[in-house]
Amino acid sequence: MYATIPFDFWMGQKLLPSGNYSIDLTGERIVLREERGGGQTAAAFLTIPESRFAPPETGQLIFHRYESEYFLASIWTPVSKDGRALPKTSREKRVAASVGAVAETASVRAR
Repeated sequence: MYATIPFDFWMGQKLLPSGNYSIDLTGERIVLREERGGGQTAAAFLTIPESRFAPPETGQLIFHRYESEYFLASIWTPVSKDGRALPKTSREKRVAASVGAVAETASVRAR
């Protein structure tokens, strides 16, 4: 899958820049790769299974947002009720506690 993510975001302990990403789901692992000006940014993270009652029509990346910080929370492939979730990191927990609010969600369409 591919997605254009319009904001910087955290994946695990790594801050990734906004941009165009390829997304590979292999078993329990997710790998995001972004190409920029001849260089490449990549991150990998272990995930846990998650299910929905109804599958999304398109792929989706779901982010938790606390004020201006985004954290990748889950990835859904098209027409599958099964997705992969990323556990909350210690950084996300600290940010959530300091803000004192429940995370808002943001969704980015994947193709």
